[in-house]
Amino acid sequence: MKIGDIIVEILTRNGVRTFFGVPGHHTLPLYEAIYDQKLKHILFREEANAGFAADGYSKMVGLGVVDATLGPGALRLIPAVAESYSSSTALIVIVGDVDLKYIYSHKYSRSNVAQQVDQLSIFKPITKAQYLITSPYNTEDIIKNAIKIAISGRPGPVLIDVPVDLFWGSYEDLKLKESESLEIHSLVYMPPDDKIRKAADIIKRSKKPLLLCGGGVHIARAWKEVETLRNINKIPVITTISGKGSVDEYHPLSLGVIGDLGGWDYALEAVEKSDLVIVVGSKLPQYTTYNWKLLEDKDIIHIDIDPEELGRNFPTLLNLVGDARETLKKLSELLVGWRSGDEWIEYISELKEKQLKDIEKVLKDQLNERIIDPRAVISLLNKITEEKDILISDASSSSGWTAKYYLSKTKGRVYLAPRGFAGLGYGLPAAIGVYASGLVKGKILVVAGDGGFGYTISELETIRRIDYPIKIIILNDSALGWIKIEQEIFQKGKIISSTFLDVDYAKIAEGFGIRGYRVEKPQELEKILREAYLVDESVVVDVVTKTDPSFSSILYKAFISPK
Repeated sequence: MKIGDIIVEILTRNGVRTFFGVPGHHTLPLYEAIYDQKLKHILFREEANAGFAADGYSKMVGLGVVDATLGPGALRLIPAVAESYSSSTALIVIVGDVDLKYIYSHKYSRSNVAQQVDQLSIFKPITKAQYLITSPYNTEDIIKNAIKIAISGRPGPVLIDVPVDLFWGSYEDLKLKESESLEIHSLVYMPPDDKIRKAADIIKRSKKPLLLCGGGVHIARAWKEVETLRNINKIPVITTISGKGSVDEYHPLSLGVIGDLGGWDYALEAVEKSDLVIVVGSKLPQYTTYNWKLLEDKDIIHIDIDPEELGRNFPTLLNLVGDARETLKKLSELLVGWRSGDEWIEYISELKEKQLKDIEKVLKDQLNERIIDPRAVISLLNKITEEKDILISDASSSSGWTAKYYLSKTKGRVYLAPRGFAGLGYGLPAAIGVYASGLVKGKILVVAGDGGFGYTISELETIRRIDYPIKIIILNDSALGWIKIEQEIFQKGKIISSTFLDVDYAKIAEGFGIRGYRVEKPQELEKILREAYLVDESVVVDVVTKTDPSFSSILYKAFISPK
């Protein structure tokens, strides 16, 4: 038996059916084991993209796996692993290494061995744990521990470093321990009952409570529990970008995303008027809280699996350390028969009506413009897409526009954006991972700027090769739009190194054997988007847009203010 057989067997027993990566000599035994066990491995053109795919896969099924060879291959994984670490996504990261004897010798320093680098040290800041396999006979214990660490508490990536001589070795007496289960279960934490009762008492005394849901709602699969608090107890809901989809966003008591990036002023107004904010599964990061100003002087109940996040940025009335789903379920039981006041419910509903009218206004105004507004592209998707579809956004301004103007029609993992580390190039590879999960009932749409799409354009070959019907919409302003806008506003129009040539991405798509559309006129937009949506194959829709600052409230206000 080989180490690769042990690794693959344990991972498959824990729900992994598809692997992502780029092979090298040092990791080929892993591929042999995947082949022998008749599992699927998706080859990418670049390692970071494979990592983003594993992240998307994990967000759907609970655990993802990515592999890379040593040195340059391993280091190219860093942006993706950092995203998973920051967004609390469970990942097993398998990398090859030099012979074990060199790791502990003077030859290991300064890359004296071909492609060698101290991988465990490099990955330490962006992984929950790092393991070096030093014997084939400790492999089983290491993989089990790695999975438990990855999926328990606040999830995250774990590194498995495998020396090449051990990886390629074959060991007649190596076998799995028959007396032990290979299925690993996460540990579920619950706050003490007296603390949950105290939280319920605080909520009952409030007149204008508000739920602020972060990505932890998705990790805990707490969608039903949040919906109950909104629908039965009439507690309005706002979300971070990572928490988008905690509930459907057409409901009168859902005000969408809060924050400088992709946030609604109506959500901000609701926070300002509220007398209690119940934060669920959010670290209350910079953009969500307008540089940590949002919740100053507010009464807060904070629920999170990670005690480090509680009270980290704002003082709280009460901290509850525990799993979001189980905590909210218990809280709901204690709130039976109680609901928010009618005035608060009516006030939030009025804000919701204004929000929906704003989205409609974007579409109406677009008809009178000569250049396509990126907000109109996203607003149109609300009319075209169905409840079971999933939208995956790239980083930067794409995250802002999609978070704000695309409304989730149902609860669950219906929207993904890289708001952990926020690296460009996430959208397309993450969509591949999401589709590979086998859990998608509708269509998958990707929205990316031309800057972000440029990072992953090579993966058009990947979706053509594996025949995944992913719809890619490129908001093409021939620029790094965010950077260009900041240069215009804050550097008096000194535009340098933020603009590109006008590239026709529809023609590039056709070169990969993928159907391409190019949209240059507002009057053509809806017709082409609908046609691209309906075809049962991969498509690229290249939409020529203006450079617009509306994804950020701070940039937008600075842009329209008198000079």
